[in-house]
Amino acid sequence: MRHLRFRLLSRLTHSRTITLRRFHKNYNAAREEQSFKLPDGRTMGFAEYGNLEGTPAFFLHGAPGSRYDGIGLIDIAKKLNVRIICPDRPGHGLSSFQPDRKLGDYPNDISQLAKHLGTAQYNVFGQSGGGPYAVACAYGLPKDEILNVAVVAVAALSAQKWIPSVMRFLTNWYLKDDKRLQKSLYRMYKYLTEEDRAEITKPEAESLMMASLKAAYAQGPNGVIRDGQLYITPWDFELKDIQKEIKLFDGHKDDRTPLVFGRYYKANLPKAELIEFEDASHFTVNRHDEEIMSKLVGSGLPKRTPAIDM
Repeated sequence: MRHLRFRLLSRLTHSRTITLRRFHKNYNAAREEQSFKLPDGRTMGFAEYGNLEGTPAFFLHGAPGSRYDGIGLIDIAKKLNVRIICPDRPGHGLSSFQPDRKLGDYPNDISQLAKHLGTAQYNVFGQSGGGPYAVACAYGLPKDEILNVAVVAVAALSAQKWIPSVMRFLTNWYLKDDKRLQKSLYRMYKYLTEEDRAEITKPEAESLMMASLKAAYAQGPNGVIRDGQLYITPWDFELKDIQKEIKLFDGHKDDRTPLVFGRYYKANLPKAELIEFEDASHFTVNRHDEEIMSKLVGSGLPKRTPAIDM
């Protein structure tokens, strides 16, 4: 059975487009392969999911990850009338690499993308490796732009010093071709809890992870490695200086980004609410996505401005 699934995945991951269309039947290149030019000349790639006329919410992907991570939120976004905007971070997917970038640089990219889309006000939420970037947005985005901020299963400051070397290893060895990538995922599974392993090996979840990893490393390792470096070095802002309220969501069974991380943020942020899920692990916390998104967007539509042609 395992070898049969391996051969199936080989066919599914023959190319990025085939991968998406096989498990993501409503794949729309016009919405999921978008990009625009930032004022400094860099390209920023992004995808949109859900209701284009709904409440805007920027979803900041995990690490490694890409704009395709928003695919898993489509049904809930449609149900709650939310417009999910999922950008590729610099050096990931369609976004240009940005040497020596800092966490504090990212809010300006989000603000520029919002202007490009004609969105004057919006929500921001990040999951796992996207969490620190959501925290940076709470610090750096103008108060009249950002409505609400949520962070799910957030990584802690300087907590995982092995990340850059692991990401470099993944690129240099396993990501050279699809078969090696599949083998790397199978090896990763044995380090997961039983709950996480059952969740991530579901056919659609596994295929999404493959597609997102391939997109994350489409330009090579530099963007992903820079992510890892930023997680473990001192940030260019302090939690105590963030005045925007942040909603934190963490699971008691998460052994990737343990609950102690969420409690650390709760203790050090001036304005934070921590919602704990007793039944959730790192990958099963997504079962609470509807509750999380409901708490994020609240009710009512934000202001819109004319889109900017950049």
